[in-house]
Amino acid sequence: MVGACLECERHCERKKIRVTLAGMNAELTYVSRCLYRNGRGVYVALIKRLGRQFKRSLRTTDMDVASQRLEQVKASIRAGSGGAKLCFIEAGQKWLKQDCEQFHGRTAQRYLDAIKQIAKHLPSLSVERLTNEDWMNYLARRGMTIAATSYHIDVRVIRCTLLTARRLGYKVFHPVFPTRIAQPSRRFVPEPGELEAILGVLYRGDPRAREAGFWVELCAAMGLRPNEVHGLLWRHVDFGKGFVEINGGRVDPVTGRANTKNGQRRFVPIHARLNDVLQRILKARGGIEFIRTDAPVVKINTPRKAMNRACRTLGLPLFDRESLRHFFATLCHQSGVKASAVAGIVGHRDAGTLSYEVYTHLKRDFLREETTKLDWWLKKAPTNVRQAPTPTAPSNWPVSASYISITTCPGGAHEQ
Repeated sequence: MVGACLECERHCERKKIRVTLAGMNAELTYVSRCLYRNGRGVYVALIKRLGRQFKRSLRTTDMDVASQRLEQVKASIRAGSGGAKLCFIEAGQKWLKQDCEQFHGRTAQRYLDAIKQIAKHLPSLSVERLTNEDWMNYLARRGMTIAATSYHIDVRVIRCTLLTARRLGYKVFHPVFPTRIAQPSRRFVPEPGELEAILGVLYRGDPRAREAGFWVELCAAMGLRPNEVHGLLWRHVDFGKGFVEINGGRVDPVTGRANTKNGQRRFVPIHARLNDVLQRILKARGGIEFIRTDAPVVKINTPRKAMNRACRTLGLPLFDRESLRHFFATLCHQSGVKASAVAGIVGHRDAGTLSYEVYTHLKRDFLREETTKLDWWLKKAPTNVRQAPTPTAPSNWPVSASYISITTCPGGAHEQ
């Protein structure tokens, strides 16, 4: 019996809590969920939502009235978040935290950067207080000044952030943004002859320029991304099986994700040109017996300066490292390689749509050669062409009336 009394006393002590609000201490006694009573018998609502704690006096000593007012307070907090301020950055971070599993690390970082840039052009208010005028100011200051691709990313981030705030109980205004069409790519992709001339200039230069030549030729022969070239080690090259493993330098032992853009490793077949450049790199290193398996295939991080110097020497436009990847995809398409195979080599998850639409730049020589296939039709003179009768004016028309005469010509009917 004594043990039961002690347990009741401990239970009562646990139901008494001490809170501090605005520097004033007050002892509250637990009554029911979210409902407490202070030392004067007045009921108090104590609610926790979205990581914040709200304390509201119900201003009554009657239990039934306090229960009704508690439900009203809950509804007001749920609808208007009880005055809790949730700015745009906080809402965006909550969205990324909820959907972080479906994003690659670099994609999530890009979205986070977009959230911070958008917030710079918005007032430091809660998402509930952002109006259409605020979003129009964003469009004028940032939305219409950035590239169309970055603009589309901003629009997606804004929509997902506002939807997340709405799910959390905030009343937000959903703006309508205009659609911007991305401009065609102005990327310069060198012709095969131009690339050979650039490689000649690099290989005749100093040792660092020759190393840059290895970097450029290796990237052009495999269609790699810059970080994938930097992460290529000799243990990834298997001359016996005829493949090169591309994983960005490492694979996460827990998740199995590679250090590539899509998190997947892939295998590039060693074709004749790739085998030639790999053998020349081995010869420059002193032979395969002097190569460590964990050593990088190329010793420099970027060949940008050497590439720019070679382009200026030859009088060619400057191009970046990504253009070499476009060069490889274009060469594959022009050589008749299937789009699905090109997608597998360059590391695209689709069946080749992206590599065909974005990475293919048709060359002048290729177009000239392809149009020669139409010679059999262009040189063939048309025969048995039916001559259309020349129309005459109807009998009920005035004599002075003018009409449109149609004559037959090789290009079809034309108005005169």
